[in-house]
Amino acid sequence: SRLPPILLPFLALVIATPAPAAPAENAGDRILTTPARETTVARESRLRTTLAALAPADFSAAAEATRTEFARLLVLDVERDFAEAISLLEPLLARATAAPDLNTIESLQSTLGLACAYTGRDAEARTLLDTACATATARLGPDHPATLNLRGNRASFLVRLGETATAEAELRAIATVSHRR
Repeated sequence: SRLPPILLPFLALVIATPAPAAPAENAGDRILTTPARETTVARESRLRTTLAALAPADFSAAAEATRTEFARLLVLDVERDFAEAISLLEPLLARATAAPDLNTIESLQSTLGLACAYTGRDAEARTLLDTACATATARLGPDHPATLNLRGNRASFLVRLGETATAEAELRAIATVSHRR
């Protein structure tokens, strides 16, 4: 139940395709505009220092963006400390859902979904990844780079579950859209 080798270049394309640069509009968007030159180690150090200085009850947009960026770093870039990432992401998602900022919600859903997938919480991961894709599709459209990235994350998860036919169809659809642009 592995992904057919012919699809690996498409998966790499989806994962490696950067979203177009845009000015930061809200706390969620600032996560996406972190300078590319900053090394992962420097970014982790900066974020740990910033988090240590935050009051636990500080739920300002800047504080929430810092917590979100650090959780994404834990899941995607650093030591893959999923337990710490989940402990940060669950309350972030709850607060974001209570005061909706759609840009933040879909990013949090996807990141938490990936962390849940890595820790064997597959049912929760599937729900979060499906919801993130649906939210992005409704808000941004099915061809938007952020939507395509979320769909690629979900397809990777489906491969891990052994649903290769569904994942293959999704990756082919993503590749078709990516090549049209």
